[in-house]
Amino acid sequence: MKWMLKGAILAGNQHHRILSVPLFIAGFLSVLPVVPKGEVLGVTNEIYFSADTTKHTQQVTTTTAFEQTEAIEYEPVPFDIVYREDPQTEYGVETIVEKGADGTKALTYLVTHWENNVIDRRLVGTKVTAPRTQIVSKGTKIVWKILETPDAGTVKYWRKMRVWATKYDHTCPGCNYTTAVGAYLQKGVCATDPKVIPLWTSFYIPGYGKCTALDVGGAIKGAKIDMAYEDAAKAAWGAGWKDIYLMDNLPE
Repeated sequence: MKWMLKGAILAGNQHHRILSVPLFIAGFLSVLPVVPKGEVLGVTNEIYFSADTTKHTQQVTTTTAFEQTEAIEYEPVPFDIVYREDPQTEYGVETIVEKGADGTKALTYLVTHWENNVIDRRLVGTKVTAPRTQIVSKGTKIVWKILETPDAGTVKYWRKMRVWATKYDHTCPGCNYTTAVGAYLQKGVCATDPKVIPLWTSFYIPGYGKCTALDVGGAIKGAKIDMAYEDAAKAAWGAGWKDIYLMDNLPE
């Protein structure tokens, strides 16, 4: 049995190189009506014989149930993000300096078929194209600003944030009159995610007033706050996006 390259095809995202398996049978040539000095001109899936260039060519076709393909599968390699502090840009402002790009991992498999059924599949090669790292400039400069409000007078703030705001009181599941830091639960207390808004941070909420981060909550993760009321059921606010203004607790 002899394996021979036959051709190549492209199907979808997979590149296939087709191999065939001609079957050669001992004594096969002796039954062919060719002259004793015949010459084999070539072999693929067909065998040609000729006595010389003046004689006719006789063709014999062979068949096989074996077939092999090379299949290439691609996997993405995510790019990393690197932040660089920029003391000349306002805090919280981010700018992409160099755009990142995913890399790829190409996995080449040799697949063996018998009568159109896959009987073997093995990894024969791996090629990785490295991703390109994304570089982001992150502002660290503190810029103080003034906001005139109808309910809290003049507010001096250093950062404006957009958060998802909800309301609660001492009757919520797991709640009581004491907050996570031991403060009394009342209007003016807010629950935050300390990783985003540290505890003891004061900020202004339009339509609510000034608030201090004195509590936490299992559902308060990321850019979310929970505004405390004596009776949340009577509060006009439900839930929604709000701009808040941080007044202290600057980053180190």
